[in-house]
Amino acid sequence: MDILLSIITVNLNNRDGLVKTLESVQAQDAGFYEHIIIDGGSTDGSAGTIGSYRSANRHCTYCVSEKDNGIYAGMNKGIDHAAGDYLLFLNSGDCLLPGILTRIRPLLDGTDLVYGDLETCGGAAGAETVEFPDPPFRATDIISDGFYLPHPATFINRRLFSARRYDENLKIVSDWKFWVECMTREECSLRHAGMTVSRYDLNGVSTRDPAYNLREREKALEEILGRPVLEDLRELEALRKAPLYRIFRESANDRKFQKAARNLLSIPFKMRQLWKERRSRKHHGAHQD
Repeated sequence: MDILLSIITVNLNNRDGLVKTLESVQAQDAGFYEHIIIDGGSTDGSAGTIGSYRSANRHCTYCVSEKDNGIYAGMNKGIDHAAGDYLLFLNSGDCLLPGILTRIRPLLDGTDLVYGDLETCGGAAGAETVEFPDPPFRATDIISDGFYLPHPATFINRRLFSARRYDENLKIVSDWKFWVECMTREECSLRHAGMTVSRYDLNGVSTRDPAYNLREREKALEEILGRPVLEDLRELEALRKAPLYRIFRESANDRKFQKAARNLLSIPFKMRQLWKERRSRKHHGAHQD
């Protein structure tokens, strides 16, 4: 079996969510994937569910249930056992939409990061579709608080894991740190699939403590960019949000605007020149007296 895609599922004591995830994978009509399941030593019956699933699904090539150092340790363990050209992390509670692997297949053409959209569930507003922007992204976009790529809907070229793994010292934002490193250090290629890939459970770890999330992001950004560069990018981000910035940006190629801007900017220089000439005349007149 040629394996193009490795789907990696990490679970800890979330049997109900795990069942939904496994059912969504098993229902796919594609044959080019493998499924790797890393359980962190659950005590809620998840191990039995995984065993039954492996017996019923020939695409499940590896599974284990043992204690580890958290979700990112589990994801790294999955990477070590993956054989696919692309990796997709679909953790317990997250579900693939029907038939999505067949639809996404033509886009897995060597691009480093292929990401789709998300349908969220478990929030106060009920089910919602989150549409992500198209690339490219500016550096100021990448460091902003609202930036992220949806890990249950992002297909990652395995070459990106040759130089790094997920940072196991972080509890919430290691996947986000991975995106930032790839985009700022690797200059990786990106493609927005323009289709909803998966359903994401908002009751996950990363949505429970926004304040801690932001603190980890700040720590990661300082490590990647350094404080001086980060502060400069923050100033640039604030400048781009200023009301006059868009006006100047949109009018920059307009000849009338350019002429008016030159005239406006020349006023201080003309005033300074007039002041110098006036002062010179006064000085010259004083000598004549």
